[in-house]
Amino acid sequence: TGDQYQEAFDKRLENGFYPDRLEGRCENGYQRFHAEWKRIPPSTDFISHHGITKEIYDGKRQEYESQGFSLESLQVLKDCAGLDKYQATWFKKNN
Repeated sequence: TGDQYQEAFDKRLENGFYPDRLEGRCENGYQRFHAEWKRIPPSTDFISHHGITKEIYDGKRQEYESQGFSLESLQVLKDCAGLDKYQATWFKKNN
């Protein structure tokens, strides 16, 4: 579920992993998720948002790219209302 995904996200992030790929579906009125995790590369800043609208994604994309981040992964999922929700991850290599 969404809450379980957030718990998994927080725990894996603490251990240096990010959601490289995310799948979602609506099942019995609840959003269900499956994520594939990868290790965050050394010396890399990381930002990830999930469950955001296209408008929020567009604003974040512009903001982060202006700060030197590059889009690492992007998935668009349908929520239980049939609306598109974005999951996006950006990286920025530290020198």
